[in-house]
Amino acid sequence: MLSRGNDPQNRKILSRDYGDYFAYRRNRIQTNLLTLNAGVEAARAGEAGKGFAIVTQEVRELVQRWAVSVKQIKDLITSSSIQVRSGVSLVNETGAALENIVGEVREITLHVTAIVAAARKQSTALQEINAAVNVMDRATHYNATMVQQTRDASRTPAQQAENLNVLLAQFSIARKDAATGMNRRRLAAA
Repeated sequence: MLSRGNDPQNRKILSRDYGDYFAYRRNRIQTNLLTLNAGVEAARAGEAGKGFAIVTQEVRELVQRWAVSVKQIKDLITSSSIQVRSGVSLVNETGAALENIVGEVREITLHVTAIVAAARKQSTALQEINAAVNVMDRATHYNATMVQQTRDASRTPAQQAENLNVLLAQFSIARKDAATGMNRRRLAAA
């Protein structure tokens, strides 16, 4: 896998990747040339070169298997590199998500602190209201007692006034009787 980038570290990796790639190509070409030359020499040697030709063929097949193995290893490295990048990306996303969560928790903490402060203020206000209600309740009981006493006190003068009316009614009747007697005398004199 060839990496790209402008920072010094990536340039080192890039140059090493290109170097590895060209070394691999050069070795493969040299090995193919050597086996080709060996095959040509074995063919020139005729019957005596048949054993050499077999060895050359084995070397050629070995080089081909080596090339396939190198490609498989390269594919595995490429796949691993992609998975590592994906893992790094997931770690970065997780870090960002955790930072968001921490921010949200801080915001929630601020809200909870504000709620606690408001609850304390409400508690204080409710205590003040309770105290005022108690004062009003005592005043209401006092007023009720005063009303009862006033009612009781007003009954006594009312009874006394009624008693006086009864007495006055008797007095009026006597006066009425006296006035009636005077009118009779006047009538009789006339």
